[in-house]
Amino acid sequence: MAITASWDGAQILWNLVTGKEIKRFKGIDNAKIKSITVTPDGKKVIAIYNKETYLNYPSCVIWDLKTGEAIKKSFKHNVAGGDLVVTADGKNAISSSENNTCIIWDLETGIWDLGFLLRIVTTEIIHVCF
Repeated sequence: MAITASWDGAQILWNLVTGKEIKRFKGIDNAKIKSITVTPDGKKVIAIYNKETYLNYPSCVIWDLKTGEAIKKSFKHNVAGGDLVVTADGKNAISSSENNTCIIWDLETGIWDLGFLLRIVTTEIIHVCF
């Protein structure tokens, strides 16, 4: 299976064998998705949204892959999100942002850890990796 995300907010889960759509997630209307990933256990989807245009939308949403329902929402990135990566154990994720920050997320609670807020003051952060 694979998941795709687009600038119109559509999030679609695909069957890679048949090429058919399995499920559409109820996204945030017209909110542009910057990055999306699935946890290693295949139970959650995490999306980072573009905050430049939609300041009242959450910057990070954790979805239940089976039900398609949003589990947690966070508003911690205050500008466009960038890259998003989940740890191999599926417990945390790191996201980057155009405001020169990276945030470590606890995927069980949806809470970001201020102790791991990384700030680089020279330029926006494009990619992250564990």
